[in-house]
Amino acid sequence: MKVNQLPPDPMDLNLLLSGLFLLLWGIRIWPDAMIVSFYGLISLLLSAAGLLFFGMGLIGTRRRSYRIPILVLYGIAFMAWAAARVLLSPSYGTDEISYDQWAAQLLLHGHNPYTQNLAWALSHFHVPQTFYTYTISGQFIHQLSYPAMAIYPYLPLMFFGVVNQSAIATDMIFWIISILLFYFLLPQSYRWIALLFGTLNFYNVYVLGGVTDVLFFPFLFVAAYRWDHFDQGSGYWRWGPPIAFGLAASVKQTVWFIAPFLFLALILENRNNHRGWKTALRYTAIAVATFALVNGPFMVENFMAWMHGLLLPLTQLTIPAGQGFIGLSLFEQIGGGSLALFNDLGVIVLLAGLCSLFFYYKALKPLIFFMPSVVLFWASRSFASYLLDLLPFAILSALTTKQAMNTNSLSPKWQKSVLAGLAVIFGLVLSLIILQPSPLNLAVTHIHVVGERKAVNQIVVLVTNKTNRLVQPHFTLTTNGRTTSFWTASRTSLPPHHTVKVILLAPNEASMPPLDSNFIVDAFTTHPETLSTSALCHAWMINQ
Repeated sequence: MKVNQLPPDPMDLNLLLSGLFLLLWGIRIWPDAMIVSFYGLISLLLSAAGLLFFGMGLIGTRRRSYRIPILVLYGIAFMAWAAARVLLSPSYGTDEISYDQWAAQLLLHGHNPYTQNLAWALSHFHVPQTFYTYTISGQFIHQLSYPAMAIYPYLPLMFFGVVNQSAIATDMIFWIISILLFYFLLPQSYRWIALLFGTLNFYNVYVLGGVTDVLFFPFLFVAAYRWDHFDQGSGYWRWGPPIAFGLAASVKQTVWFIAPFLFLALILENRNNHRGWKTALRYTAIAVATFALVNGPFMVENFMAWMHGLLLPLTQLTIPAGQGFIGLSLFEQIGGGSLALFNDLGVIVLLAGLCSLFFYYKALKPLIFFMPSVVLFWASRSFASYLLDLLPFAILSALTTKQAMNTNSLSPKWQKSVLAGLAVIFGLVLSLIILQPSPLNLAVTHIHVVGERKAVNQIVVLVTNKTNRLVQPHFTLTTNGRTTSFWTASRTSLPPHHTVKVILLAPNEASMPPLDSNFIVDAFTTHPETLSTSALCHAWMINQ
């Protein structure tokens, strides 16, 4: 009996998945025909092209001539979808993009944005007050807190007179460039991954919503691509990667967490040829020189103002938030007695990651650009962007670098001892976080509802101070996963071991949760830094 054999090359995965993603884009854009009439034609074009390429992928056609049409269609899809979102909501979705655009505008007029109060930009760009960055004392950040490359990319469009939505337009351009770079830098059989990331709604919504991380994407893609070829030969590979990394680090502090892992990896990568330290220091010198050149004008004009802005995320006690481990205290009423311990836990994970990389470099080399996401997961502010934005670079690095040599000369006994010691310290700090209770007990007893939308504008809370000290809390709400502006409290000082009734008044309409929603009351203290939360409250049930 003759057995039927499979064809030698049954499917083209790139074409197959490209067709699927284009089909998804067509379906996603279809409702926007109610906003812009010809979007129905765009949806039809994308869906038809998606079906065509999907079918070709099933057949197994591997003609490279189809790459450009696919990328062009992707560009059309994203630009059409993004334009519809801007028409629906012309306001900016974060304070960071409004500050960056306003800083660029100030720079065009000859002002140093690091010395300016940027609060005016929030109202000018219609940023909702729930999207401000608040400190645990109830104030909001109103200064520029990013390096200079967070400003420069916005200058060209503004210089030529494009003011409205110019920052969003710039971010869109950087996102398209990033996807193209990712696509062409990936090995051919993996290029569908770039199109997948370009289709995922998380990244597209963040780019359009005002998360400016996309500004470092093109530079970090260049830095991640075959980074282990640095200092080999001449030309680009001796200068390009560290310059690109220096530019990426000049956009946002997130990139800084990659630096220690990359520095150690460069040492270990070249350890066998006795150039490890020299290579790592040369890379660092070029990257730091690039960073200094980009930020130089502001460093020279007012170094203290520039440094204060860059260190602001560390020096200002901003409220804990995000999708990481901090959720244990934010939503589960576990711990909260010391917010500083969360960041301590992140430092321990950073040290453990570096030690693990040193001990098991051959196995962990693909994780160089991924490890910072693990570190940031444990911090007191661990937004989804911190956890997900570095994943494309981790993929590119893992797929374009060569297999590592085994460079570790320490005995397994020493390795296990060091990692066991760090694990014990990690466990102790983790136990302190969990076992150190919040200082206050919050129980919502009544709410008051106003307006046609039936929104909560007043909340009555019984607050018990469980400590031996006077506590001066600042109150806010968490609703729909976001923290509102801080509410005005009838009592600002709570005696030790006392239970008092505190009436909270809404600071603005945007902070008032609807009657059919859920909310949590949060109370922060500054000395020490603590978080206390109420149980999850169902507004309509309390109102009965």
